[in-house]
Amino acid sequence: MKDLICKRHLKIDNMSPEKQRIAIAEACSTAFGGKVRFGGDDDGNLLVSWSAGYPNGYWDSFEPVPDYLNDLNSMHEAEKSVYALDMKHKYFKELFVIAEDMWHATAAQRAEAFLKTLDKWEK
Repeated sequence: MKDLICKRHLKIDNMSPEKQRIAIAEACSTAFGGKVRFGGDDDGNLLVSWSAGYPNGYWDSFEPVPDYLNDLNSMHEAEKSVYALDMKHKYFKELFVIAEDMWHATAAQRAEAFLKTLDKWEK
């Protein structure tokens, strides 16, 4: 039991925050049949443009990639992708392993569980 507790509280994975944000944005878009492309501005901020899969290639203007790791509202929106893919049970399992008290999980814990649910987590 001691090993389980230690693994739960030690952060041994090293997927960068930027990679996590990009992977979540891509997963959210593809879950609803859309596409996503990334860019940057002169200040080095990561930007995203969303497409809802329109046949004429319509793209939204670029906007900052949501701060999924620090913003619970952004993660709540991302979690809708898990529900759309009918993977909520796997997501809740992953979240419980990471956070134990999943109702009070941080945005970063939810992001990690989200990516592990979709097999997008890099070690």
